Amino acid sequence: MTDNNLDLLTDTSPEPLVKMLEEEKVENIEIFSALKTGLADWFIIGTCSAEKLMDALIDKTRKKYVGKILVEGSGASGWVLIDMGAIVIHLMSGEKRKYYKLEELWETLQKSRKDLEIEKEIGGTAKR
Repeated sequence: MTDNNLDLLTDTSPEPLVKMLEEEKVENIEIFSALKTGLADWFIIGTCSAEKLMDALIDKTRKKYVGKILVEGSGASGWVLIDMGAIVIHLMSGEKRKYYKLEELWETLQKSRKDLEIEKEIGGTAKR
């Protein structure tokens, strides 16, 4: 399997996608394990400085990766969701990212069962 023709049905590592996003100057990239959701293996979120960048990344992703890729939104909307099966990418404007605060929502995905049990015991938020 070459880097230019990845099959997301067999390669579920988020690293090639993160590298591509970094090369395209996507900022504040965060990766979340999504296995506990049953929706995907990974969620990736990143901030795009321009609408054109989001639209260009949709095109680049479709060309670089094989398989069915579902896209919701556009650069003009300020939020693009690219569903690649095992990996879901959220590209957002800074404004949309601040408003929706997906990191806060997904923070619980990062906690282990032990963290959640400790949190329940002490009645607060377990720190990682």
